[in-house]
Amino acid sequence: WCRDRQDTRIMGNKQGSKKPQQARANQTNKKQEKEAMKILGGESMENLKEDWCMVKNIAYQIENKKVIPTQDITKTCISKAEFKKLMSSDMSDKDLDALFSLYDYDHDGTITWREYICVITLLMAGSVKEKVRLIFNCFDEDGNGVLDREEFKMAATRFSDTKDNVDAFCDRVFLACDENGDGEVSYKEFQCWVTNNQEEFEKFAGVLNILPDENQ
Repeated sequence: WCRDRQDTRIMGNKQGSKKPQQARANQTNKKQEKEAMKILGGESMENLKEDWCMVKNIAYQIENKKVIPTQDITKTCISKAEFKKLMSSDMSDKDLDALFSLYDYDHDGTITWREYICVITLLMAGSVKEKVRLIFNCFDEDGNGVLDREEFKMAATRFSDTKDNVDAFCDRVFLACDENGDGEVSYKEFQCWVTNNQEEFEKFAGVLNILPDENQ
């Protein structure tokens, strides 16, 4: 579902407007919705569409229990303020900001319909490996495929719920992740650390700990 953010066909990157790319994007869009519908169920999918339309002030009709928007919602995106309207009112601003970062796959400050559906589907039915990749992408601010110390510190500051000193905690976790000592953490290194250090990961990820509890 979620691929590298350079893949404009999957995550709705706003670059690349050539017709062949647009045709592939439309095909991918339809395929994603079908896959999402299988996982989420038709009723849930229509509820998501209706909520999206309401937040975007897009008019729609309901025919045979299906939401029919007056415009193509796959070409729309929501801001952080609009995203908060979709989430629970009981959530703190910190947790809402963290979740927005998770859904904003290409880190452009907005969430496309495809990003929204992709992440919801992964949260509900994604494998552990897919969820770790999603979290890694959230931490990887510049999208270069590795996490440097600054990105680690930024992630710890934004998401961590550790009671320890954040800088000290970040340094300890970074050193544990950076197995080859090259000053960067690859996805493979990150995945290995997460697998073997669930308790530390829970502290580091905070609200973004979307992995299943091994004890359940």
